[in-house]
Amino acid sequence: MHRGYIKLWRKIKEWEWYKESNTLHLFLHLMLNANYKASRFMGQEIKRGDIVVGRKQLSLDTGITEQSVRTSIERLKSTSEITSRSTNKFSIITLCNYETYQNDNFEINQQNVSPSTTDQPATNQQLTTSKEVNKEKKEKNNTYTVEFESFWKQYPKKIGKGEADK
Repeated sequence: MHRGYIKLWRKIKEWEWYKESNTLHLFLHLMLNANYKASRFMGQEIKRGDIVVGRKQLSLDTGITEQSVRTSIERLKSTSEITSRSTNKFSIITLCNYETYQNDNFEINQQNVSPSTTDQPATNQQLTTSKEVNKEKKEKNNTYTVEFESFWKQYPKKIGKGEADK
């Protein structure tokens, strides 16, 4: 299971493909699976906002027929939502406005309203719960096997215990 999130702006409801369910579904699938940082794949540079795909795999992943995937890709290309470049084994689709929609440095055009005091108990509970969960995760991550503990006692301490456990 992939971790993380994407930003999905409410303005998408005004998008021309919003009511085209296959096109919307495919676009959201591409957004969810696009690279969030640059990498390389089979000698190709895959930038942030790119995704390595094939029509058959997109069809399997989304439940959309191959013909509908092809049609949706053409629609998204026609309105400059995506571009694609092909190799003999796969295609690389680029989400054209990925940086605009997924940028971490964005301005919120909403009024800055402080939360009412009625919201504070819920917020405080969430913060406390998060701290407790993080503490439990940390404690869980710091449990080592008996064999490792025996090894650690004899190990020259040039790196941290967690790093050595890896």
